[in-house]
Amino acid sequence: MVKIKQAVILAAGMGTRLEDIGKVIPKGFLRLGNKTIIEESIDKLISVGVEKIFIVTGHLKGQYEELVNQKYSNIIQLIHNSEYATTGSMVSLHKVELYIKKAPYYLLESDIIYESLALSSLTKAIETGGILLSSSTKAGDEVYVSGKGDFLDNMSKKANELNNIIGELVGISLITPSIHKFLIKWAEQNLSKNPQICYETDGLVAVAKEMNIPLVLVKNLVWAEIDDHSHLARAKSDVYPLIIKCDCV
Repeated sequence: MVKIKQAVILAAGMGTRLEDIGKVIPKGFLRLGNKTIIEESIDKLISVGVEKIFIVTGHLKGQYEELVNQKYSNIIQLIHNSEYATTGSMVSLHKVELYIKKAPYYLLESDIIYESLALSSLTKAIETGGILLSSSTKAGDEVYVSGKGDFLDNMSKKANELNNIIGELVGISLITPSIHKFLIKWAEQNLSKNPQICYETDGLVAVAKEMNIPLVLVKNLVWAEIDDHSHLARAKSDVYPLIIKCDCV
């Protein structure tokens, strides 16, 4: 099987909904087990053959610099988004443009926990790219994804705005060079109008009007995004123990 050798992790967010916790650590430095959740994600990427990881930092970037110097200097390159407080995830992704190779890459957020099946499910889409979906988690703050057949149509936090909902957005995608090219071109046409645009709900949805982006649905995927205290409590009590169980099988 052809391996995906590079990944991009977006980690510039300020974690404001985690209140005091977000003031002292980036969300990726939350710890549910023996490692921080960013280390768990990095190690899973390495385990499936990723050789280079670009992490776009912002809030409290020094903690990422220390982690990389201590543990991952041979595989991780940090790229700083100095405008993190006033820009969205599309600006962070655009920062990678000068560094990424013209090859498929995993694209994910720093604040998610997931079973290893998430990555292996996307390797099947190495030629076409794909956006990972799960069935409903009822975790709160979900992003729903609709499709035209098996391809992306739209995304929204309001289910009633969509037709033919396929699943819930996980926050892990496989980006091919052709998707990346369209995404960067669209960003350069639109960032001056709105620097807070999101690479998913804005960027990928726009690209889907120009080319087919497959949806990869894994119905029983175990994962969680951690944006606030209720997400953190659910991740600790319900999701993380299941991830440990699934990954040990």
